[in-house]
Amino acid sequence: MAPSKRLCRGCHAANMRETRPSYRDLPLEKRRAESAKQLARYYLKKGLIERGPCAEPGCDQPAQMHQLDPLSPLSIVWACKTHWRRLRQGDRRYS
Repeated sequence: MAPSKRLCRGCHAANMRETRPSYRDLPLEKRRAESAKQLARYYLKKGLIERGPCAEPGCDQPAQMHQLDPLSPLSIVWACKTHWRRLRQGDRRYS
């Protein structure tokens, strides 16, 4: 176990099973969001969508996949953490 970790892998898994709500207990909006994320991950894994650079020109940070709307799961924005925070705070030039 790494010094920075509080629990070993088995204890962490057991703790997550006890505390994390199951999928069926999530509200409808959260379930839709989780399904949309899973579909986008599947498309990425199968090569149907490609990983892209950050949406901000000139940014060399690693980009992450973000969805703008759970009802259209393939409307994806590739943005680093910094620029995604700006987008979520109201800067809509990425959409």
